[in-house]
Amino acid sequence: GGSGDAAPVDAPAAALPPGVEPLLGRGGAVAHPGGGGTVLELGAGTGELAILLARAGWRNIVATDGDMAVVKNMKYNVNVNKLGHAVRCVRWDWADPAPNGVALDSVDLCIGSDLVYYDRAHADLAALLARVLAAARPGARA
Repeated sequence: GGSGDAAPVDAPAAALPPGVEPLLGRGGAVAHPGGGGTVLELGAGTGELAILLARAGWRNIVATDGDMAVVKNMKYNVNVNKLGHAVRCVRWDWADPAPNGVALDSVDLCIGSDLVYYDRAHADLAALLARVLAAARPGARA
């Protein structure tokens, strides 16, 4: 079936993708970004990482993907996990300006994995990361 037929992601806290453990901190303590800023996830796909972070107590997570069908499924996964208060799912083509309501100057942490599958995406991703870093507040991480 299509993207709408995908099974919901029920992300158990014990099944951490590589690189997530440092975000959760030593002993499971949450290492929140400072200043109440935003976590921006690029290429969020199913929303699994955003769901894991929200379950660990993170808030103000903006999970983005360039495919509207993927974003629709991601929203479903976030809502099934009852985390809509912590995660906002947004369509964002990297060549476009930031979507409404996504303020790059409020981003404290920019994350993403498995982002580049085709050569054509490299330049757009590099330009987007440069925009995020240029707008970043002191202490932000990418």
